[in-house]
Amino acid sequence: MFTIKDFDVIRELSGVTGLSGREKPVADLISSILRSIGWEVFQDRLNTVSILKEGSGPHIMFVAHLDEIGMIVRRITDEGFILVHRVGGINPISVSGRMFDLWADSGRISAFAGILPPHLQKSSKLPDIQDIYLDIGAGSKEEAEQMGIQVGDGITSRPNFEICGTKVFGKALDDRLGCFVLIKLAEFLKDLKTDYTISLVFTSFEETMLQELGPVIRRLNPEMVIGVDGTLTFDTPDIQNKQCDITLGKGFCIKWMDTIPGKATYYPDWELSKRLATFAKVNGFIFQSETVSGICNALSPVAFMNRGIVTASLSIPIRYHHSDFEMADLKDVKSLFNFLSKTIEAKIYV
Repeated sequence: MFTIKDFDVIRELSGVTGLSGREKPVADLISSILRSIGWEVFQDRLNTVSILKEGSGPHIMFVAHLDEIGMIVRRITDEGFILVHRVGGINPISVSGRMFDLWADSGRISAFAGILPPHLQKSSKLPDIQDIYLDIGAGSKEEAEQMGIQVGDGITSRPNFEICGTKVFGKALDDRLGCFVLIKLAEFLKDLKTDYTISLVFTSFEETMLQELGPVIRRLNPEMVIGVDGTLTFDTPDIQNKQCDITLGKGFCIKWMDTIPGKATYYPDWELSKRLATFAKVNGFIFQSETVSGICNALSPVAFMNRGIVTASLSIPIRYHHSDFEMADLKDVKSLFNFLSKTIEAKIYV
């Protein structure tokens, strides 16, 4: 399986902060890890991190996103409570009753998402993000401001990484596990002789559904882009037999479609995805086929960039997506890394 060092890297990746648009801490960490392996690292003004291995063959780019969901301060009430806007697809149901880190200029401040005691609850109405308030222990707006808090400050889940057998729990496993797979690929590629030009990209801003890959695509100009991200599972009692059969521990996923109806839809290149699926079957890799509604990954606009780019997307199943206790199986993570390394060795990207 993975080494103790690998567990430490995953724990560190999960624990560091990297709210969309404020990714510098996680970008700096990933840059440091890559430099320790021996790579020359480019970290742009958007805090997208990339490395490049030049060759004479086609340019294949592998992408994972390093940002995470969270909230920002939208208002400080006269009583000193913090009202919020969401950043990315945070679920209000998973917020109430949790501790968060509020990042003010003065440093990290503990913030508790208030929850009404059951003795006083008179409605079963689900909370909306506009109903969420954070309690920082301040007695007034002036006291909160004296603590250094201001409108626009970022809020992220508190680090909570745990290991149970082959399972890991923690915040931001979407997509820090994808980042970990790319870091392992960086180790693998360091001394590998290949004709491909290969870039590994850790992109910012993914959770905002912007065209965040545009600048790095234009700079590196790949012919092919392979995405590595988290995806939904349908193996818990509340959602079994819905949508599809993606299950934790049953292998990585090859994506055939994802969509947020009315907003965005992603279709991979059919021939490339079929080639990946055939290679997996022939070489004994267990994988799951993914078509899912409710999410859309960073590659949705990439096919239409430059003169057109061939894309495919691979996913790591993650339970409790976009909560502060996401769960994944490291067997799926290891299998995905092994699969990608074998595809590079076998030179299937032609």
